[in-house]
Amino acid sequence: MDDLGAELAELRARGVEIIDIDTPEMKTEDGILDTGDALHAWIVDPGKNVLGIDQYK
Repeated sequence: MDDLGAELAELRARGVEIIDIDTPEMKTEDGILDTGDALHAWIVDPGKNVLGIDQYK
């Protein structure tokens, strides 16, 4: 994946739930967690399963 932010924007536009995290250990910005070597996001599918999406730098 080349642009996780653009992919999340498209998923949001289609009504997909993007999980935001705000804890002392992790904080997403616009649904994306930057761990230095990769970007990570989590979405909820129609069956209420949580799926992770990664973009490696």
